Amino acid sequence: MIVAFDLASPSATTNKKLSRPTNAGAAAGSVGTLALMAKKTTAKRSARPSTTKATKKPRAAAAGSDKPAKAKPFKSRSAKAGSAKSSATPTSAGVFAPPTSERFWWVSTRPIAAFEGLGTPALRKAAGGGTKRSSKHFAVVINSDAKKPITDACMKSMRDFDANEASLCKAVLAAIHKHYAMVRKTLAGLVGKEELAAIAPAVRAVSDMSPLIAFSTLHIHAADAAGSDLGFHFECVWEEEHGLGVRVRDGRVVMVASEEDAAGEWTCVQDAIKEMGDGMGG
Repeated sequence: MIVAFDLASPSATTNKKLSRPTNAGAAAGSVGTLALMAKKTTAKRSARPSTTKATKKPRAAAAGSDKPAKAKPFKSRSAKAGSAKSSATPTSAGVFAPPTSERFWWVSTRPIAAFEGLGTPALRKAAGGGTKRSSKHFAVVINSDAKKPITDACMKSMRDFDANEASLCKAVLAAIHKHYAMVRKTLAGLVGKEELAAIAPAVRAVSDMSPLIAFSTLHIHAADAAGSDLGFHFECVWEEEHGLGVRVRDGRVVMVASEEDAAGEWTCVQDAIKEMGDGMGG
């Protein structure tokens, strides 16, 4: 099931719902295709770097030097060496760790208080790509060409997350809770009570979701005239194959679907939302 939100409304109210066939499977198994879109836009999505590779450490200090190695600051594309007005300052990216290039994009890590401790140990391990990554520092993928300085547009999205971290994370978790209620309702018509309890146990509050989801990666996309663009990728117990993705534009949740919708280009996500609307006759 994919949930799209009204892009014109400041509130994350449900606009479209789309149910898809699922694989009931074993009680502990994935529900398979719940998060698949009616017309996959995977072919149009750009290749993404692995988010599980350890971030490179700052270069060690020269032999015999008592000075520690300095962390490399973020640089925007417009930054010029020696310019006093350059945005390439150590504080321009808040608490994000110094970025390193990995294949096509820049990668970093960041603590996110609201997501600390989410998930069982096994789920957190899956969210870390099979590694026992710290539950306090999460992977960050910055959708900016690794061969060039990080763009100002991506820096804008990063600064927006720094400035509004608490409210953004609260909105993301609330949207997942609402999405989960619809997923569970769909599953109730497909599997027995015991299997339902194993795959998607009943929850009342957002805090009850803690054992069911684990945060994996924050995707930083280029901001535009509409505002910042952020993607949140989680692992979840009810959709092991495709994961769980939440897309946030200008502080508003606009889509809850799969990992691809958190990581993909905004134009592709727009196409997915449009196709969902067309599929519903809208």
